[in-house]
Amino acid sequence: MRYDFTRTGIRHLGDFIREIMDDAGISMPKLVEQCDRVGYTTNVPKIQRLRDGVGLEPTVGLLWAIARLEMIHHPDGKPYTLEDFLRIACEQQNPYEEMRRTAEAAGSYAAFSEAIVFLKQQMRNTSLEAFARACKLPLSDMRGILQGRVPTFAELSKISAYLFADKDPTPLLKLYGIDQDMPIRSQQE
Repeated sequence: MRYDFTRTGIRHLGDFIREIMDDAGISMPKLVEQCDRVGYTTNVPKIQRLRDGVGLEPTVGLLWAIARLEMIHHPDGKPYTLEDFLRIACEQQNPYEEMRRTAEAAGSYAAFSEAIVFLKQQMRNTSLEAFARACKLPLSDMRGILQGRVPTFAELSKISAYLFADKDPTPLLKLYGIDQDMPIRSQQE
């Protein structure tokens, strides 16, 4: 099969692997050690390039080692293969869409994928922990928001205060479909 890598696909692959590593608490030096155990010698700069989505094509050997480690799984529990990673880099497979469909089928997804993608783009070179800390939110709350939980207005305000110079939450409110001009109604009405 021929693989036509795209810059966007390589960036998505890097974002996906970075997110999995951050969620699992796997540091880049730790991944270097784990890759070495499955027979692939690498270094932190190579992993950093993959995570940053830099370059015109991914390092196939590194992706092979990550696949061999079986550290990333599809929603059905099957580990991602080298083929899966290459398909992501070619924009032929979208792991987030797969997760959304699975969560939607289970009834556990709030349909705010645009907002979630926007937030993940904003934390591009930042760990989940650092992003949560910068937004002055508990890590568990930030993780929940990035997994589809609808944030509270207070959470949106804190995120906006970090992301936007004018601290205006309007862009995030729009992504979540919240009309800030809507009148507040009492529960008795």
